[in-house]
Amino acid sequence: MQTSYANVINVLSTREEFSLFFGTNQTWNLAEAPGLEVKLGNRVLLTPYAAKRLQLLLTDRLAEYEKRFGPFNLTA
Repeated sequence: MQTSYANVINVLSTREEFSLFFGTNQTWNLAEAPGLEVKLGNRVLLTPYAAKRLQLLLTDRLAEYEKRFGPFNLTA
């Protein structure tokens, strides 16, 4: 197994599959940078059924996390 770190994610989908793109932010100073630079590291392809299972698992794990550490706000 290989481990990778990501702090940026994007998701694209078609009828047949979901594509999850994982990367790391390369922009150190957003105030001075002309835009956000992301180094893409991994792409994971899922069937719609596997994507739905992932959604259910993440929803459950996030609820456990917030119960333990408190809620947090995420801005898109």
